[in-house]
Amino acid sequence: MTAAGNRRRSPGIRPDCPQTGGNPGWDGCGVLPGRHSEADVPVSRPETRRGAVTYYPTGELWEEQHFKEGKLEGLCAMYRKDGTLWRESSYAEGRLHGPSRSYHENGQIESVSHYERGRLHGAYEYNDRFGCLREKGSFGNGVKDGIYTTYDESGEVTSMEIYQNGRMVHTRKLDTSGMPVRDC
Repeated sequence: MTAAGNRRRSPGIRPDCPQTGGNPGWDGCGVLPGRHSEADVPVSRPETRRGAVTYYPTGELWEEQHFKEGKLEGLCAMYRKDGTLWRESSYAEGRLHGPSRSYHENGQIESVSHYERGRLHGAYEYNDRFGCLREKGSFGNGVKDGIYTTYDESGEVTSMEIYQNGRMVHTRKLDTSGMPVRDC
């Protein structure tokens, strides 16, 4: 299933999470679930907090956040246990607002998206661990809107879907030579 269609619960989402409200579609830092290693996610949110910094139970930096009047504001950064940057997202008035990026373990950009007032809005891209584009699309008010394209490992288009307000209105699957195999 494509990243944007993934609806299984990510190990990083808590049902009581204030950023997502337990929404299994997106986690608190604006990253699609299922696109990271489960070994990187603490079993439970660490209780050791020093201001806006959170640590893994073993002491490694996990998360840096900034607050204004008790609400998330500015850049949220999350790290893997080995100290590498896992994801970063911008917040305004406690909601995702602005650019959001996640990174593969090797440092390659995994996903790039944009939020407005807590909802996906604008361009979305997902890259494999080698930095090759695998999915590209756009969102409007939290739902797919416009052309959504998937690519194979060599960069060839495998499917194109057209969405209007979250509803797929057209899809085209392509074979390895780029010829349509199904046009709906």
